[in-house]
Amino acid sequence: LRREPLRPPLLSLEEHAAGRRLRAEIAGPDGGPFAGARFGVLLAAGDQYPFKPPSVRFASPERVYHPNVCSKSGAICLDILNDATLWSPAMGIEKLLVGVASLLSEPRTEHGLNQEALAALRQDPALFEARAAAAAQRP
Repeated sequence: LRREPLRPPLLSLEEHAAGRRLRAEIAGPDGGPFAGARFGVLLAAGDQYPFKPPSVRFASPERVYHPNVCSKSGAICLDILNDATLWSPAMGIEKLLVGVASLLSEPRTEHGLNQEALAALRQDPALFEARAAAAAQRP
């Protein structure tokens, strides 16, 4: 799967099931509500990968209180996943996962998959941070 050691925020990357499914673990970014937490991320690379991005979702969406993460499915709203013109085969899985980790500390507020988290972030950032930190610490 890879030849070089992983670098933070990537903690692990392994085949999850036969075929083109992977499971990664990423570290929550320092200096925010996700600091110190570890998150499982599931990836499924379709037949058109690397020319189209894999599907990516958090394995435990209840632990990710974030405007760009669906609280039910764990789906992620990230430009490089949703806009074919922004994806490049050169991106690769590791860079994609770094982008997912970066999204945790830099939420997009133009739109969201979790409207409650989006409203909290816009109206009361301290409340958002408290809820996100509490969710991230769940087992």
